[in-house]
Amino acid sequence: MAFGIYSAICTILVMIIGYFLGKFMNIPVYVLPILVIFLGIIIVLISFMIGGFEGMGLGALGLVLLVSSIVAFVLMVFWSAFCDKNK
Repeated sequence: MAFGIYSAICTILVMIIGYFLGKFMNIPVYVLPILVIFLGIIIVLISFMIGGFEGMGLGALGLVLLVSSIVAFVLMVFWSAFCDKNK
């Protein structure tokens, strides 16, 4: 239950921050989710090296970031394609 809530919150945050970065800094909106995907993968790999309960906590954090950024990436790509189609 908590995993879904944390993933939804992270997805919304990544989408909002990516939208504002794309609007004000003129970078593509899907750059931030790709960076967060790499960050999630790095955190998961580091969690295997640490081990124990601390590693499990880092692994859960990395997994939440990974899942939420993948969902945000897919939603932002569909959203940008839909907006470009209507113009």
